[in-house]
Amino acid sequence: MIYAAYGTNLCVKRMKSICPDALFLGSKIINNWKLVFNKLPNLIPEEGCICGIGLWEISLECEKNLDKWEEGYFKDYITDEKFLIYRMKKPGLSLPDKKVLNYVKKGFEDFNLPTELLTEALKASIKED
Repeated sequence: MIYAAYGTNLCVKRMKSICPDALFLGSKIINNWKLVFNKLPNLIPEEGCICGIGLWEISLECEKNLDKWEEGYFKDYITDEKFLIYRMKKPGLSLPDKKVLNYVKKGFEDFNLPTELLTEALKASIKED
């Protein structure tokens, strides 16, 4: 199965600690999805937006590990793209803490994703009063 990471699981070292047998496949830019933060990363559908993801080949055992790890998220199978993602159960907007942001930054480096997509996600996650 193909798993699409977009947040802290982009970081190769972190993902390997959760799923040691996951195989790094590379990156992809997907249309009509947007990265935002609600303290943690979230992927939301939004027409006209783009998002960078990291693709992993995962085993059934790895999927079980991710199911446990991603407890605040629900599983979503994106059929037109043919991959699995986890999306936040309670969406909202709030900037991440430094630790989370550092994992995501490292993941963007690991997958060679455009950093401007991360900058846009951070700007989109600032709550307006």
